[in-house]
Amino acid sequence: MLCIGHFSFDEIGAKAESRHGYFTCIVDAGDAQAALQKFKACIEKLKKKGDLFEGVAAVYLEDIIEARKVPHEALITRFQSSAGAFPRSVSCCLPHGNTDGLAAFGWSGGERSETDGEEYAEAQAFLRFDEAEDVSSG
Repeated sequence: MLCIGHFSFDEIGAKAESRHGYFTCIVDAGDAQAALQKFKACIEKLKKKGDLFEGVAAVYLEDIIEARKVPHEALITRFQSSAGAFPRSVSCCLPHGNTDGLAAFGWSGGERSETDGEEYAEAQAFLRFDEAEDVSSG
C-alpha cells in the first residue's frame, strides 16, 4: 500500500540561526508500521549524506496516510496555516533517492529579484480568489 508521511523539522542554519521546515515522504509498504521503518531509514540516510539534511537537528512525524487505492479525483493530503507573512524559504521536489516512475513538475513565472546578495524567484499564483481568476489558464 502507498504510505505518505508528513514531517516537520528543527534545523540549525549555516549562521547558527534557528530554522524549521516541512517535508513529505512516500513509500510502498505493507502497513503504517512498515512505512515508519522505511521513513526512518530514508531520513537517517539523508542525514548521514549531509547536504539537504546537514543542519537538521530533530524530525517530527506529523501524520501518515495509508492509501489502499489511489483516488481518481484530487485530494488534499496536508493543509497547514501559519500566522504572518510567508518567510524566505528553500523548497525542492524529489531532492534525493530513486525516482523511477515519478516525475516532478513546477509552477513558475514569477520575476527574480535580489535581496541581500541572494537571488529569489517571486512565486506567481496558480489560482487567485481575490480576483476570481484562474491564472493557470492565462
